Amino acid sequence: MNDRQQIIKEIEDLRGSRVITYVTSDRPGITSMIDPTDLREIFDHIKDIPKDTKIDLYIYSRGGNSVTAWALANLIREHTKDFNVLVPYRAHSCATAIAIGSNEIIMGRMGELGPIDPTLSAIVYNRRGKIDSVLS
Repeated sequence: MNDRQQIIKEIEDLRGSRVITYVTSDRPGITSMIDPTDLREIFDHIKDIPKDTKIDLYIYSRGGNSVTAWALANLIREHTKDFNVLVPYRAHSCATAIAIGSNEIIMGRMGELGPIDPTLSAIVYNRRGKIDSVLS
């Protein structure tokens, strides 16, 4: 078992829960955001957890797609009544919205929540039939 797995196991034992980690990167050149395509991956982890087991979502993110926050919180809530979010450092924008959708938010000493600034993306066709990306 590697160090990361050992730490997750210790958190699970301490809290009597199953821990799912959701970390997006804010490193220059390899940034990522909370995205709808992540829902399937998280679903694949949740389906292996017995129903109504306490779930702790360990999250680090600067944000992302706002619709995904609602969908993720609902996905976990459909599986358990005991859904909590662990915020060791940053949970900004829609990561804050995910946290608000939980029963309890547990924050580390450097834990941060941020303003919820909705970010949605859409693809629209202009008059010439070309695709334009629109952010609002």
